[in-house]
Amino acid sequence: MPRSAPTKSATSGDSGRLSSSAGGAYCRRTPPLPRTKRSSPKSSKAAAEEFATANSLTADLAKDPSSPELQTTITNLIALGEKRGLVFGKPSAAQDQNAFAVTTAFADKNGLRTLSDLAAKCSGAATVLGGPAECPQRPKCRQGLVDTYDFKAGKFSSLDAGGPLTLTALKTGTVSVGLRFSSDPALASS
Repeated sequence: MPRSAPTKSATSGDSGRLSSSAGGAYCRRTPPLPRTKRSSPKSSKAAAEEFATANSLTADLAKDPSSPELQTTITNLIALGEKRGLVFGKPSAAQDQNAFAVTTAFADKNGLRTLSDLAAKCSGAATVLGGPAECPQRPKCRQGLVDTYDFKAGKFSSLDAGGPLTLTALKTGTVSVGLRFSSDPALASS
């Protein structure tokens, strides 16, 4: 198989379609406020208060701003950003989640378009699943493939979490299917 074999992917959180996504949010910093000069040295109490104010974002982040609700997370981040002169852009619709990839050649040879196709046509001893060492126990990795699609790989190859080892193993045919991430640009280019 050529080293540059393209890949297709399916995210574990979708309906099992082979696809990929990319995107992201952005943030820009507003200009800082002008500083005033002090005519006398600071007392240790004043220095401590200034340090505490300068590090207020760190203290604020100690309270996790995230929430299961996107709008709540955005509201919390905007409030934190305003304190430090940050303005947040519109959040991306893309999600970075587990994706199971096969080469285009493997998909074409086996008539695969979805994870259900993979399970129906490729479960068995000849199929090798590649991913991080914890994949066999993870609900959104091997165990999720078994529970959701009844996909049973014959072997598991411990590689990395969606990184270059998994990509190389896919391209060289060492693994049949590998855990990648849905926003991986290597998937979009294939």
